[in-house]
Formats: sequence, C-alpha cells, structure tokens
Amino acid sequence: MAGRFDAVASGLSITPPRCQQVAFGAPDLRTDDAAVVLAGNPKAIHSYADLAKKSDAIMGGGRGSNVIGNAIAEGVPEDRILQFPDIETNLAALRAGRIDAAVFSSPTVIGLLAGNKSPDLERASPFTTSEKSISYIAIAFRKDDGDLRDLYNQGLAKVMSNGTIATIMAKYGFGRSENVPPGLTTSQLCGAAN
Repeated sequence: MAGRFDAVASGLSITPPRCQQVAFGAPDLRTDDAAVVLAGNPKAIHSYADLAKKSDAIMGGGRGSNVIGNAIAEGVPEDRILQFPDIETNLAALRAGRIDAAVFSSPTVIGLLAGNKSPDLERASPFTTSEKSISYIAIAFRKDDGDLRDLYNQGLAKVMSNGTIATIMAKYGFGRSENVPPGLTTSQLCGAAN
C-alpha cells in the first residue's frame, strides 16, 4: 500500500476484507488445514472432531493463524490448543510430547515433510475439515495497479492451461487437492468486497 513493492506473493488467502484493500490476481492454489503428527499417528488424529472428542489430545498451531479459529469453530476447546510463534517451536513441542498434532496450512505441511527430512513426523492422512477451512491463494497487487494484475493474470492463465504450473507444483509435492477448481474466480471469492 505504501508503494515500496509491487506485489505480495507469499501465500496470501483471498478474503473479502483483504479484497477491500488489494487487487488480487487469479487464485492459483487451494489450501486446507493439515496436521503433522508423530510417525504412526499414535492418537489416531484425523480431524478437528478427533481433537475435540479426545480429552487428552492437545493441538498446536501458529499464534494468530487461521487454523486456530478453524479448530475452535469445529469444537476443539481453547484450553487444549497451544499457540506458538513459529513453525519450529510448534514442531519442537510435538516432538517433546507437549502437543499431539501441529496444524498448519496444507502447503506448509507439504513443504515441511518434503524429502523425508523428518522421518519421525508424518502428515495425518486423512485430516478431514469443514469447507470453511478451505482457502484460495493469490498474488495481491495495489488497487491502482490493475494493468499489472491483468498482465500477470494473462501469464498465469497461459501456464495453467498448458500444464506448466501442474508440472512445477508436482515437483514440490502438490497434487490435485491443491488445484483451484476450474472456473473459480477472484470476483466470486471477494463477493461484495470486490
């Protein structure tokens, strides 16, 4: 907004309040909440409902992250959610047994577990959530930079339609579940805030 850079490309979710402030490009990634657990998933955690009903299950999440609100909305008691300042502290708490599941966005979990660099951890699969936890990511531009956003959207549409994006994303562990549904637009996601 201050004009110090031209775009934000850091996994920004399209939300109506944000749409009032920035001009989002086309959605390029679908995200959901995902849980990291100790190898073998000792408490059989596969949903927020599991975390809610198992009175001895403690969840970790990033302070101020969407997953905290999503967990509470799906019934996980606030007194069984620990909030951490960063990913590393969250994972350290999981390894130390202070929490039973560390919940992040699905792209974060894919990146954390890529290359089997943490064989003591695994993704809880499946980890079922409500539709409310799904979000769509896009690059954000200043409202007065519509021409730049439109040029970006043209290039994005080209690499999405010719399969380049799918090839790149597959290289990093992203699959069909991270694809944006065909025809979903920024205008639909912004709603009246557009």
